[in-house]
Amino acid sequence: MSALTGVKVIDAKDGVVERIAYNGEKYEKVPDGEKAQVGDIALVTGLFIGAERGNYYEVAEVGSEFRSDSVFFSDDVDDVCPHHPDGTVLFRKAAAADNPSDTLTYAGADYRRVTGRPPQVGDYVVATKTYDRDITVGNPYEVAGVTFAGIPEIVDDRGDENLLTRTHESYEIYEKVAAVGTTSPTYGVAEPDLQVGDYAEVTQDTTSHFYRPNEIVRINDETPNSYQVESLIDGRRRYAYAEDLRKIPTTTHNGTVYREVEGNAREGERIKIVNAVLPFGKYGNGDVLTVDTENYRQSGAVKCGDGIVVVLPQEYVVLEPLAGATCCAEETPEPADHSFEVGDKVRICVPEGTKMKYGRSGMTNEEIGKIEGIENDGKIRVNFPSRLSNFSARPFELEKVTDIPEQISAKVTHEDGSTETITAKSIEVLAEATAEGSR
Repeated sequence: MSALTGVKVIDAKDGVVERIAYNGEKYEKVPDGEKAQVGDIALVTGLFIGAERGNYYEVAEVGSEFRSDSVFFSDDVDDVCPHHPDGTVLFRKAAAADNPSDTLTYAGADYRRVTGRPPQVGDYVVATKTYDRDITVGNPYEVAGVTFAGIPEIVDDRGDENLLTRTHESYEIYEKVAAVGTTSPTYGVAEPDLQVGDYAEVTQDTTSHFYRPNEIVRINDETPNSYQVESLIDGRRRYAYAEDLRKIPTTTHNGTVYREVEGNAREGERIKIVNAVLPFGKYGNGDVLTVDTENYRQSGAVKCGDGIVVVLPQEYVVLEPLAGATCCAEETPEPADHSFEVGDKVRICVPEGTKMKYGRSGMTNEEIGKIEGIENDGKIRVNFPSRLSNFSARPFELEKVTDIPEQISAKVTHEDGSTETITAKSIEVLAEATAEGSR
């Protein structure tokens, strides 16, 4: 075998080649003085017969009866000859961590390596470095969940739930190869038509929001790559990525929110005209009608308006009341302001009974406190009058309060067991005094 072709220099410093690539794999420079190994690639820098300076050759043998560190490779005349190690620079195949495969076949499915996005539920992650004895480097682990911070949740070798963090592990992400004609979901990109006040159906759980599939939620707030949503079942507020949600078309009529559903309407149901074909001036797109007669003449058409109007099946959608939905403007919460500064007055905004990252400690949503500090990781320290120590929360668990009504009050329990009720005007003074006393 003569000089190798297709070798690419991928890293050089001060004129010295440090890393090369050959046949899709990476090779790193072997420290000077270290003995060659079979399979290394040798860069010729000396004057050898049959080997041209600057060419690369694969090491076929190492050591001879004269020198234990002689390097054998097939030269340009296809002779396998020993060469002095001082006339070569050796490169060795990088560790598996530096050569991740671009494809993965596991459990009968094909996956491809992806970069530039956090993992998603259904992906597989392959650890390339870890200090966790329950995670094996090179083994694929299915992503069962993803934390709000984008950390994949897996089941480790012991069968326990575990996390792969960039702090302690390095890993590659593999997504399932989509079938022909389908596309993979895009991480962190909000649907352009999904807006605050819309309703959506939960399709999956990639952020550990714990909503059930097909559960209906309302969009309360929007962040750069996720939405704060509220369950119509129990009012829980959590954050979900766009790919977890599918927008539901809705119509509000006479104070009721309806979900638009395709299908054949029944007597007594309401329909909405969406594709007027033969209206004859009696109805138009956007009109809401009540069905008097269903499946008119076995055609799927319906009669409305005391039998005056006949609507074809392709002209309408059925309106189903959306349980738990509200349509009044005053009942739709304004998007919360989650940008804070030290000194801001805030209160808890997640529904009472909802688990908070740092605990609730019996705090209610009515009490108002003052921000004492904001950590680099986003944790906010709040001083509430009813607490002797600071309360910690995440930004989206709090909302800024600008107008403090007089009727808001807080109850303080003294050491002797007696209680005292203070009004909103006393909160700032008491919070400052409590903070000064705790220093």
